Order: sequence, then structure tokens, then C-alpha cells
Amino acid sequence: MFKRNKSGIEYVVIDTETTGLHSDARVIELAMVVVSADGKIRDHFSTLLRGDGTVGNQFAARVHGIKSHQLASAPTFKEIFHSYEEFIDGRIPVAHNASFDRARINYELEIIRKKPLEMMACTLSLGIELGYGKLKLSEAASQFGIDTGRSHRALDDAKATAHLLAIYMKKNRVGTDAYLSRFN
Repeated sequence: MFKRNKSGIEYVVIDTETTGLHSDARVIELAMVVVSADGKIRDHFSTLLRGDGTVGNQFAARVHGIKSHQLASAPTFKEIFHSYEEFIDGRIPVAHNASFDRARINYELEIIRKKPLEMMACTLSLGIELGYGKLKLSEAASQFGIDTGRSHRALDDAKATAHLLAIYMKKNRVGTDAYLSRFN
């Protein structure tokens, strides 16, 4: 089921930027970062997506800063599905506040009639379990000295989450492994 190499199962950290927070919000930016079992970043993928052709409501547009003209020539989720599938295949998906990203990915998968993502580990929940509290990504990054790049851009947030996962692995391997074992 999950890819194992010499060092164990790999993870794929996913982040999305969307047209809003509503149930039919579309993904307009997707990033995926592969993290090895020992916490090293191995690969990444990032793209803008056309979504519904808009940047979303005023609040969403202000948060992510993506402009309409940037989406005009962007691919659809269906057009990049093969890349998504390659990155997700055999790896445990992870996100910060995973319920949001999983719901948005599953909405895109539903539109193109593909199998939903059944589970996704969450670094927000993992942080709570490890005793760090319910930290927003920016708070966790500040606490652990992680460079966040440009917040609310998918690749920068995915990389920050990948680094957070690696820190949790290093600081509490037993607790992190116990949490992540629920997803394989």
C-alpha cells in the first residue's frame, strides 16, 4: 500500500490555496512536498490551477494574493491529475489543518470523478498530541525557527509544514511515529 524504501515510509505534505472557505471553494494553487522517513525533503511539485477561473471572494484573494491574470493560462486539476497521483501514490498525505486541505482536494477529485483521498495526517493535531498546543502554522514556524517564505502561498506553506513534520520527528520520534502509524 505505502512505498517503503531503506529508510521507511515516505510522506507527501500538501497545501492548497483556494477561492474561499466554503464547501464548493476551488483549489487555485496546489503544492506537494515529499518528506522521507528520516525527515528530509526529497522532491516537490507546485502549480497554480484555473479552478473556476476566479481568485475567489475578496477575503480569499487578500489572503493568498493570487491575481486573476495568473490563473488565465493555468492548468485545471484534471490536467495535472497525473502529477498529483504520482506524488500521492504510496505516500502518507500530511497537511497543517488537514481537514481543510483534504476537503478541498476531495472536491476537486469529485469534479473529475476520481477516488477521494480517504485520510490525511495533520501536523496541527500532531502538535497538540506532542504537547505543543494548537499552533497555527505561523505560530509553529516562529516557535521552531522555521522560515515560512511567503505565507499563504502553497509551496512556501507546504515546505514550512514539511520542516515542522521533520522537527516533530526529531524532537519526539516515538510520539510522531505513533501518531503517523494511524494513517498507514
